[in-house]
Amino acid sequence: MEHLTPASSKQLLTQALDTIHEAEEEVKNITSKGSQASYSGGFASMDPDKQRDIASKGGQASSRSFEPGSEKAKEAGYKGELK
Repeated sequence: MEHLTPASSKQLLTQALDTIHEAEEEVKNITSKGSQASYSGGFASMDPDKQRDIASKGGQASSRSFEPGSEKAKEAGYKGELK
């Protein structure tokens, strides 16, 4: 085991306390944000009337929607079964 001098002990203690202080500051920074979302966009942030309007369309505006019974719809259904 290595013998520590008072100076080296003080240096190690100072480094350890600096590390602890940095960690405490990081925790304070994270917790001060609370439950703030990092992204404020998206469907959930829209006006409720606009949400209802979009939801009422039921996928009609989607470029991925298919005509019932079309070949593309059959292919998509088959691919979904493979997952």
